[in-house]
Amino acid sequence: MEINDNHAYTNVVVLDELLYVSKKKYGVPYSTTLDLIDSAIVPYVDILNIDLNTYTTMKEILRYCPKPSDALIAATMKNSSMGIILSEDGGFDKIPFIERKWIDH
Repeated sequence: MEINDNHAYTNVVVLDELLYVSKKKYGVPYSTTLDLIDSAIVPYVDILNIDLNTYTTMKEILRYCPKPSDALIAATMKNSSMGIILSEDGGFDKIPFIERKWIDH
């Protein structure tokens, strides 16, 4: 698969966090979030693999961010030569090869 500027990518860690935050922060039932993932994400977003190489890269990235889930996301990005993330999580600002973008209010 070729990574390009006109397509969205994610991994299962992001989907896991979407489920968790939707339930904990907003009280959205898992079934509702799963329906959203199935209808609005899976058909349009490529889900990248997490493998041993991702784990190895994650160990290096943990020095920038203490959350292993963020480090796994960043490792997936680094191994796929991606530098921009759409996220409200300011923790990604500490990772030097990532430029975080989010909606300004």
